[in-house]
This record gives sequence, C-alpha cells and structure tokens, in this order.
Amino acid sequence: MHEAKELLQFAINHDMQKVCDDFHREHQHIMDIFGRQGRHYEFGLPPMLWNCQVWQALDEQPLKPKGINFYDAILLFSCKMQWYGEAMLKFRPIPLMLVEPFFKFYHYETQYNAGKKQGETIERLARDYLGVCYQSNWEKQIDFVKKPLLSRLARWIRRNIFRSYR
Repeated sequence: MHEAKELLQFAINHDMQKVCDDFHREHQHIMDIFGRQGRHYEFGLPPMLWNCQVWQALDEQPLKPKGINFYDAILLFSCKMQWYGEAMLKFRPIPLMLVEPFFKFYHYETQYNAGKKQGETIERLARDYLGVCYQSNWEKQIDFVKKPLLSRLARWIRRNIFRSYR
C-alpha cells in the first residue's frame, strides 16, 4: 500500500497530467464504493501477495448482502488490486504491514528510458528490489491519441526495427 508518488511525479515531470487525473478519479471511485475518505492508495504492483481472508471478507461483507459476486464487482470496477486493498482497509481481516514495493515497476516506456538515462541498472536496482516488471503494452493505448504523425512513426520504428538491438 503506497501513494504511487514515484509514478505520479514521473507523470508530472513528463507532462502526463491525464495519468494523474485518471489515477485520482479511479481511486476515488472505489473509495466511494467503500465509503472511505482520505488519501488515494495504490495496493500493489504486480506481482502481489494476497491473502484469502481478505477476499473472503470482501465476499461476505459488502458483496453477498447486496447480491453481488466477484464477477459483478469486477464489472462495476475492474481493478481487483483496489478491491483487495479497500477491503483490507475496511474490514482488517489480517494485520496490515506496510512495506515498500518488492519490485521496480516501469509503467511506461518513457519511464524505463528515463531510468536508464539516470543510471538505473539491474545491479543497482537489485539493492532495493527483488526484481523488475515491465508493462506489457508500453503505452499502446495512447499511441494514436493526440500524437503527431512523426512521433507515431518514430515509436513504430523503435519498436519494430530496433527491437533486436536492445
């Protein structure tokens, strides 16, 4: 559980306000479902450690009384990590132990490239993390939204022609 400060600061530094806006809007939505006010928390980046008691508390307390199952809940709000985290905060079925993320997670290709320019290497990251996770779609959802033609072409070239040189 953390406030995603690294991601949000990266987004601000790279003029990605939509990332910040979406983060806060989505987190507020799930908080409203649970009736919680306060800070917007991120409840994990993959891979996650989950406990079945949290899922049972979520199922038995807010979902079953409303006639909702997990499938219905995911249709209502698709982020299972947020369901888990908000249930953990609301029902406290197990003790909450705060830790830093176990894995370095690169949400965006530009975030990965910026880290490399700042000297991030696997060896340096190994001091603080168990491993590194790379987003599988590397911003594909925004490739063709408000991007100039030359920018899209350059991205396509980097991904498809120079991929073998990485």
